[in-house]
Amino acid sequence: PKSLARAGAPAIAAASASPGQIATLILPADTAWNDAEGIAEVGAISQRAAMSASSIDNAAKILKSGEPTLVLMSHRALREDGLALAQQIAGKTGCKVMAQGSNPRVARGAGRYSIDRVPYVVELAVNTLKDFRHIILVEANEPVAFFAYPNKPSLLKAEGAQVHSLC
Repeated sequence: PKSLARAGAPAIAAASASPGQIATLILPADTAWNDAEGIAEVGAISQRAAMSASSIDNAAKILKSGEPTLVLMSHRALREDGLALAQQIAGKTGCKVMAQGSNPRVARGAGRYSIDRVPYVVELAVNTLKDFRHIILVEANEPVAFFAYPNKPSLLKAEGAQVHSLC
């Protein structure tokens, strides 16, 4: 119990870091009734990296190219303001906007941009992504299969599709 604050401080920093981490402390029962040392100082919490001007220029160039492009979003990009921007971008460029399969939170409801997710099942995901020549990641990871199944691809994107990280 005395070292709980010292052990908990790095866990708090990890859980607070962007884009978000999971931290678990397994504690003995006596931490509930014995005294601790006090409050520990939580170290610096890493912040989200800012988008670079070159990644913005690259994404704009791809979106203007007319080639089949997917904007794949996750995390904070799936909040109301991010979805509204995605709707405008899709309307002006004709790109497809989707969310990765699992997301911590997605803004939904009347008046909000409805966004599809990359399917969980490998065959469905491959079929969904087969026509895209470019995938622009917005706080998302490259689409990969959830498991190493025999005779099924690990990468869900089409062969030759390029992945670009916006942020």
